[in-house]
Amino acid sequence: MWAVIAIIAFAFDNTAASAKDIPAGMRMEIASADEDDNECSLFTYKDEDGNFGYYLGLGRVFRILDILFDGDLNNSFDHIDEVCLCLGATPEVALASFDTLLSMFDKDANTVIEFPARMSTGAEKLGAATRIPCVVKKKFIGGKYLQFHFPSGKHTAEANLSKSTIKFLKKGLELDMKRHKSN
Repeated sequence: MWAVIAIIAFAFDNTAASAKDIPAGMRMEIASADEDDNECSLFTYKDEDGNFGYYLGLGRVFRILDILFDGDLNNSFDHIDEVCLCLGATPEVALASFDTLLSMFDKDANTVIEFPARMSTGAEKLGAATRIPCVVKKKFIGGKYLQFHFPSGKHTAEANLSKSTIKFLKKGLELDMKRHKSN
């Protein structure tokens, strides 16, 4: 069973959170969750041209020194493969996107659906729009999870997403919406 360790990040100023006020090319994190070696984050992002959106960053962490030295070192050089699902330009559309992700758990195992996404270019920037496949997978002992496949360098990376993580991140968005509604 996967343990979910999650943190909601509301560390930025109320005024900086509105779509008009965030700096271009910078992620403004709303919530994040870690599950095994899968890292997920819900964030907003504004392009240099002013286009604004909500994104779900899906990444898989590889702890390189742990692999090479059997985990005996205290230091870590990590590599993260990441893709960012496009959730929409408004919080309401992003909530509907979370509902779409949750509806995937009602599908049969091995069902494949493509989602709009953007690749992470490093340094917190987002690249061009693309589409990535999502496969409904069966857990070894009951339940399902979503597996996203995306290019990373010369290989195909994958990131897994559980129903509980989606619900947690959706709740983070709902809390953020309430927080900004009161301003």
